Amino acid sequence: MTQRIQNHDSPIELYSVNHVIELSGTSRFTIYAELRAGRLESVKIGTRRLIPNDAYHQWINDLRSDGHPAKGNE
Repeated sequence: MTQRIQNHDSPIELYSVNHVIELSGTSRFTIYAELRAGRLESVKIGTRRLIPNDAYHQWINDLRSDGHPAKGNE
């Protein structure tokens, strides 16, 4: 699921923390805990913490393959 910038053909390469919260349906606390633990990669530009598109998708893939079924799939 690659988001597109309005009026541009290129995919968004960096997601804001708020965007990752919306995409993943998790809380701000969870995202920052994942960042602190090193399970979700980010870059800092100025004062902003941004998550690369590929890092977000790798994080999701890692969650899928960790052997724990998602709620509703048990």
